[in-house]
Amino acid sequence: MIGLYTVFEHHEAQGTRAALAALHECRITFPVGIDAQDPGSEGPQTMRAYGMQGTPTTLLIDRRGYLHIHKFGRLDDMRLGAAIATLIGIR
Repeated sequence: MIGLYTVFEHHEAQGTRAALAALHECRITFPVGIDAQDPGSEGPQTMRAYGMQGTPTTLLIDRRGYLHIHKFGRLDDMRLGAAIATLIGIR
């Protein structure tokens, strides 16, 4: 599992330091990348590419790149765990 820190407003104030502080505050321990912002465009690259409406958003993408879940809002841990187990072949 990886996370993606996506900033959709106040980009100049939301760099690496802000991301690290937010991750620490939320006790996030898994790897997290920072979504790239294209100058002059509306919204970060990944947010635009997947039509994300805001945060949090959960995307479950398999190793072949197929999107299985696209959920705006918090996804229940049991539902996400079951979906991951299905993808990796655990019954």
